[in-house]
Amino acid sequence: MTQYLLSAAAALAVISAALWLGRKRRPDVLPVIYIDKTGRPPAFATDASAWTPVQRLDRLFSRLSRKKYHTILPADLLSGKLPPRPVLLLFRGGYQSFLGDVLPLLEKYGLKAAVTLPVEFIGQYNAWEHEGPWQNLLTKKQISELKDGGRVEFVADTPDGNPLPQDEEQIRWALTESKERLKRLYGLDARAVYLPGRNPTQTLHAAGQEYAVVFNGEKGNNLQPLEGRTLKVLPLARFWILTGLFWRMVRR
Repeated sequence: MTQYLLSAAAALAVISAALWLGRKRRPDVLPVIYIDKTGRPPAFATDASAWTPVQRLDRLFSRLSRKKYHTILPADLLSGKLPPRPVLLLFRGGYQSFLGDVLPLLEKYGLKAAVTLPVEFIGQYNAWEHEGPWQNLLTKKQISELKDGGRVEFVADTPDGNPLPQDEEQIRWALTESKERLKRLYGLDARAVYLPGRNPTQTLHAAGQEYAVVFNGEKGNNLQPLEGRTLKVLPLARFWILTGLFWRMVRR
């Protein structure tokens, strides 16, 4: 009886090992963490959940650093060589508060971040938010300094920060204008684009544009494999469970 049990256990172990070795490994998925506004929301803010306190960012960055996560930039996706445990931080809007709230934390923990830029309002304020609260946006000089610092890569946004229109001709104009103006006026070769609320594949096809990396604004963690170029974003301020998402790679 004992010999029979041992033989059955050995056979089961061999089958399990064969299944383990023969299974098809699912591709890794890159967590993309989206942060809108930083700091404490003013009392009259209509959407307080869009704001992430600096203390919360500090805790997140600290944990990413302790758990040996490596922040990458869109350009790193094009190299084909990613570090272990990659994660991408995406900040929307190009607010000047990035300099005081975020950059010191990036330097403190040795991290990097991508920042979207609505080209029509660079050096002005977030006029796409009709009810405010309004914030000043990065100037040309500040953008140049951040670019030279190596911790920040800039991502094309829609020109005015609003979702793309429905008309295909206007879509083509918006994406082409955004990319060309960023290059001509600010010396930025935008290889990535953030498209809130639209299907990236159809949108880019309609515009005749080729961005190497595409972010869309759908809620939820990125579900696309690293081989893909379309990455969904996770709004940090609206996601209350951090454990289990940032501390392990998500499988598709």
